[in-house]
Amino acid sequence: MGNTYGKAYRLLRSSKGFTQEEATGSSITKQALSLFENDRSMISLDHFVDILGNINASFEEFITLVQGEDNREWILAEIHHAQRKQDLLQIKRIYERACELADENEDQYFYQHLRILTKIFAVQIDPYAEAVTDEEVETIHDYLIRVELWGNYEYDLFRDTIDLFSASQILLLSNEAFDARHVEDRVSHLTGNCAEELLFAIIDRLLTLGEVDKCREFLDKAAIYLNQDDINILMKMKYFKGIIDYLQGDPKGKEAAKSVINMIYDFGNREMANKLFQQYQQFIVE
Repeated sequence: MGNTYGKAYRLLRSSKGFTQEEATGSSITKQALSLFENDRSMISLDHFVDILGNINASFEEFITLVQGEDNREWILAEIHHAQRKQDLLQIKRIYERACELADENEDQYFYQHLRILTKIFAVQIDPYAEAVTDEEVETIHDYLIRVELWGNYEYDLFRDTIDLFSASQILLLSNEAFDARHVEDRVSHLTGNCAEELLFAIIDRLLTLGEVDKCREFLDKAAIYLNQDDINILMKMKYFKGIIDYLQGDPKGKEAAKSVINMIYDFGNREMANKLFQQYQQFIVE
């Protein structure tokens, strides 16, 4: 089902974090834009081109929404971009719009999830921001338990919210995500790095929770389902193997993990090396 022109523009503006004042610029009044977004009037093509440019949006993006194609992927891309840039204002804008759309959109569950994600990312930037409630944690948990077949969206949602869950909840949800009967089909149909990122997020979180033996099981899953020809995946697996070996009593694991970090750094991927070193400091006693 498609969207009206006004609704499509409103969704596009909101996802990019622009207010109505910022969107109008000197082209039209805020009142005229509000009437357009609420399908109560139209605006000229020249003015529309202006307000589309004011929010740094392309005509292709607008047409995608008008035609009703799934816009969740690029909305999530916007919030992840804001997270990486530590843009708290943008995250708050997306949160406010998600609150509105959760009550009026057919895709209510997505906007409920988006609202929760914005709260998670806001707290990462500002510890005094509003925290996720127990009820909201259950909302995510219940959705992931109910969904019959996981796709990119579910894998990313679990990865982004994994720190909210206990070890028992993570193990339960992981069984849903990597059901032995379906995992090969599921992983092969995922795009990007969904399965990789989720598996390593599970291992990292379970290490933090002290579930070292379970981490070994998920590392074995990674060896089966992920492409070890990818140097980044191979290095991460070797790193986590070193950490797990050390925590299970093998002192050589510490040096193995550290050597992987140094190798990644020497290869030029300093962002990954720094992230792994921060994890290393949590688990290894020098």
